[in-house]
Amino acid sequence: MKRSICRIGPSVVLALLGLAGILGCSRSFVPAEVAGPDQAMEVLRAVLEDWKNGQTLAAMKLKVPSVHAVDDDWQAGLALQAFELHPGPEAGGSAARISATLQFAAPNGSVRRTARYLVTLQPTISVVRQDDDE
Repeated sequence: MKRSICRIGPSVVLALLGLAGILGCSRSFVPAEVAGPDQAMEVLRAVLEDWKNGQTLAAMKLKVPSVHAVDDDWQAGLALQAFELHPGPEAGGSAARISATLQFAAPNGSVRRTARYLVTLQPTISVVRQDDDE
């Protein structure tokens, strides 16, 4: 009895990856090939919206494309109520430093903090909080 081996061609693999990207992503992030301060602002805005909507840091890694996000307040479970991105990101290559005002729920109302993020778009999408006191 002869066994048949099924081979998948490159076009089928590309089609499946494209379909996975369409189905697996509720919000489209900027492709890593398109880097710039405006795109970095949009990526940070999308990441902070996900945090505000209750997404976890672990869920960010499951997005297509994957997003590596690091924020101690997010990791600690603080609930983001609102945020405001400050204009004028500092750009350098495929990375941008962006400041934002974050508002968190607190027992006696809310707490506001200024945060600085390093957003890189190449080779992977990363959003890393780097406050001045760190």
